[in-house]
Amino acid sequence: MRMFEPIWKRAQQKRFFEGSPPFEITIADILASSNMTFGMESRAEINNFLPMNFIRILNKGGTTLKIYVNDSANGEVILDGTIYTRYGEVWSFRLDNLSVTTTATGSLIYCTVQRKPVGDRNG
Repeated sequence: MRMFEPIWKRAQQKRFFEGSPPFEITIADILASSNMTFGMESRAEINNFLPMNFIRILNKGGTTLKIYVNDSANGEVILDGTIYTRYGEVWSFRLDNLSVTTTATGSLIYCTVQRKPVGDRNG
């Protein structure tokens, strides 16, 4: 059992102290008055670093969005043409399209998640 300890310690160090590379999350079009949920457990390269502790969304999709992180009941508005940034535990998030008439263009909504190194608050 002790022979695996150094491997475990290296994995923990990489995960918590070295952080992860930034990962792009592809956003599909979100129909008017609809939402889309994004979980990261299914992506092996991300799963190794969960939970993420940083998310940034550049909303150029043509509508106002609302983000709910980790199934929270309290969402935050992301106006069209603005950048949303959050530090803190991120396992999943949901984006709601607040427009009742316009589809949010997913290819113009840019999302990055990352496990930032401990103490790193530079974005």
